[in-house]
Amino acid sequence: MYHPCLVPASTTQMNFWGRLDSLWFAVTDLFLTNLFYYPKQVALMDKYFKYPGYQSRPPMVDMLRNISMTFLEHDISIGVPQALTPNMLFTGGMHIKHAKPLPPDLDKYMSDAPHGVIFFSFGTNVRFANMPPYVLNAFVESFSKIKQKILWKTDVEVEVPPNVLVRNWFPQADILGEFCSLISFKCA
Repeated sequence: MYHPCLVPASTTQMNFWGRLDSLWFAVTDLFLTNLFYYPKQVALMDKYFKYPGYQSRPPMVDMLRNISMTFLEHDISIGVPQALTPNMLFTGGMHIKHAKPLPPDLDKYMSDAPHGVIFFSFGTNVRFANMPPYVLNAFVESFSKIKQKILWKTDVEVEVPPNVLVRNWFPQADILGEFCSLISFKCA
């Protein structure tokens, strides 16, 4: 195989064993898909997609072999290069909106960062309040050793070095949109 499967390999620079591993995964995936996945999908399709004339629709496997267009939700510039057919259309970044102006204090904080800004967030699912103090201290100590300014989204009160701005909420999409405009990427 010249193109790696996504799970066992993360690069196209595979030796013989890497290619064999990728081939094994692809064959196993194909076998298990046909044995387990497709029958369940057909059962779901028969249960929920009942419309006039649904009894005469082609089998699902035939429909999968007759796809006119495939939309790929990622950007071609990110990831492993791969050979694709002409009916595959990249749609990565469709969900990105133009950034709104940042609040004045955040705009000033980011503008006054000669070495750049790091936006640090684990999202809404990870709560720093549930972490042991030594983990928080490790983050604070690490942040104090770098020259970039840091926007740290956290749910705890913590004493931080001067290069760190802590809040429990940031306008993430606007901050990241600002990053995109600073590095001249077309983000929307």
